[in-house]
Amino acid sequence: MTYSADAIGHSEVALVNNELQITASKEFHLSLGREEISTALKHLGLPALRFKLNFGEAKSAAAPVPATVKTQAPKEDETTERALAHPEVQRFRELFGGEVRTVRNLKEPWNE
Repeated sequence: MTYSADAIGHSEVALVNNELQITASKEFHLSLGREEISTALKHLGLPALRFKLNFGEAKSAAAPVPATVKTQAPKEDETTERALAHPEVQRFRELFGGEVRTVRNLKEPWNE
């Protein structure tokens, strides 16, 4: 249900008069099926909750995803600098926009 979860994340969801209303853009039509929503509601313990799927322009689909809370940058040392300078790490950060929080030095004896 990874695709369904992504579709819900980019949709507008509201609970109106005990009915779950999901408005998603048309690109998520195949990812959001009635069976997937029913299964998710059963896992949440709400099997009798009514829901309605609308496909069109969702307001939240065009809005940017809120940025995560930035943590304090770790202190730079030689190991961290070497890791961040590695081409594969740089490529991964470009593709996925991740941040490096900690770097372990595997040459240290307590990491064996």
